[in-house]
Amino acid sequence: MFLDKVEAMPAIVLPIEGISITAIANDYKYKDVFARQIEGLMRRKDVMIGISTSGNSENVYRAIKMQKNWEALFSTIRTFMRKN
Repeated sequence: MFLDKVEAMPAIVLPIEGISITAIANDYKYKDVFARQIEGLMRRKDVMIGISTSGNSENVYRAIKMQKNWEALFSTIRTFMRKN
């Protein structure tokens, strides 16, 4: 339990929005699925976290480029899977 009241903050996980991903991929291209959502949802000074397991995800890269238009804070997490 928190001792002090903490202000609520909105949060969205884009990959969970399956309907949006399908619609955007059908009407545009799969590489734009996150950028189009960022374009519609991002506001100035929002925070965005980009995660790519390969480090080469075009759709994540395009979302990062889109968030720069909003002067948003950005953090990236890039992991690599080891091949056996």
